Amino acid sequence: MGKKTDAVVNGVNMTLKVITSLLWLAAGIGGFAAGQPIVGIIAIAYLVYLWVFGGRWLIY
Repeated sequence: MGKKTDAVVNGVNMTLKVITSLLWLAAGIGGFAAGQPIVGIIAIAYLVYLWVFGGRWLIY
C-alpha cells in the first residue's frame, strides 16, 4: 500500500478508537449514575486496557 492509503487507514482506525472510547465512557458514566458501579469500573478498566496497553477493541 502507498503512504496515502496507510495514512487513511491510520486515520480511520484512530477515529474508530475514539468513537469506541466515547461509547465506553458513556456506558461507564451511565453505570455510575444508575447506581451500578461495577459497570463503571469495567468501563474504566477497558479504557485503560485500550489506551495504556494498546489492547484490542471489544466493539466490532
